[in-house]
Amino acid sequence: MRNGANVRTSEDLSSLREENSDLRRRLAEAEETLDAIRSGEVDALVIGDQIYSLESAVTASNRFRGDILDQVSDIVIAVDTDDRLIYVNPAAEAKYNVQASEMLGSKHSSLFQTEWPNGSDPLEPPASIETNGFWHGENVHVSSDGTKFYAESMITKVRNLDGAHAGLLSVIRDVSDRKRAEAELREANELLESKVTERTRELTETNESLRNEMDARAEVEKQRTGLLQRIVTSQEDERQRIARDIHDQLGQRVTALRLQIASFKDADPEKFDGHIELLMRTALRLDSEISFLAWELRPAALDDLGLPDAAKAFLDEWSHNYKISSDFRLRGFGKSRISNDAETHFYRILQEALNNIARHAEATMVNVLLTRGPKDVCLIVEDNGKGFDLSSVSTTPDSRRGMGLLSMKERATLIGAEFELESKAKLGTTVFVRLPL
Repeated sequence: MRNGANVRTSEDLSSLREENSDLRRRLAEAEETLDAIRSGEVDALVIGDQIYSLESAVTASNRFRGDILDQVSDIVIAVDTDDRLIYVNPAAEAKYNVQASEMLGSKHSSLFQTEWPNGSDPLEPPASIETNGFWHGENVHVSSDGTKFYAESMITKVRNLDGAHAGLLSVIRDVSDRKRAEAELREANELLESKVTERTRELTETNESLRNEMDARAEVEKQRTGLLQRIVTSQEDERQRIARDIHDQLGQRVTALRLQIASFKDADPEKFDGHIELLMRTALRLDSEISFLAWELRPAALDDLGLPDAAKAFLDEWSHNYKISSDFRLRGFGKSRISNDAETHFYRILQEALNNIARHAEATMVNVLLTRGPKDVCLIVEDNGKGFDLSSVSTTPDSRRGMGLLSMKERATLIGAEFELESKAKLGTTVFVRLPL
């Protein structure tokens, strides 16, 4: 009996120990639940003799927010009113090379230091947070290992459920790549600006050089035109002197010769055997040619009567001398005359055009039109000759061909007139001169 009692006592003791252990475990769980209830982390629901712990909506919301913040790629940190870290997300851990478990509770300055480049004011963030409840701006973050990056931060004041200030929440983004790109763009713009400035300076110098060259060319052209004008004036004066000398001296002598030959008619005709008649015809022809030469050098009609009458007289005489038909048309000329220089150059251009026709055109008909309007004076000389290819005739001063064309062109230039020449093979040639009034 005693042995059996001992066995039951040992079994009872073992059972009591297990119950005691289970009670201690349950007691510990109950105390943990009560502590959670007291701290506000959970609510308690008591049904009968059972206690059920329920996660509060606030706790669930906070946990959800924490999960979301953990997935944000930007740096997110939170500090309490004592500037101690109470939250560091994984992006912050990676960027600052720290562990959140090691940093929580420490001052945020242990996580990074700030620098304020470009004259930024370090007092602006706290002032803005105090006034507006937030601050948005840029500065430089320096981590504990000395790594720097440009940070764009949004710092917001955080309040608890009672509305009291509970700390600050910072969302930070690394904008170093953007800053680098902005710096490169700025350098590129500065380089471009410097190149534009340099190019502008070069172009300004080039333009100035071109202006100086143009001024020099204009001065040379002015001197050339003046020299050409003096030469032409001298030519006209010389033509007038030669014409006068031919008319006054050589013409008189030819006339005397003709009269002397005529006096031989009273002698015995058989003695001279027809020589007197031949000499008479020769003297008459020589007298006519000398008169035409003197008149061609400087017609008196140009000085006395003006361009229209002198032009018509020259065309008639030229047509008679070269046996080429001609037609002269005049429009718009009244009693008033254009300048002496303009009349002289128009006359010489007509003269040169007709001489070219006589030498080269093989024409049978020439038309001359001289008009005067309210704005201009025009001369048109047109023939029905064989024409020519304009590209085959040079009008440059160093060319021996086309000297007549060059002379007409330069005379037109001297009085500020426009000169045009049209010609095609077998279709004749037209000379057009227009002088603005």
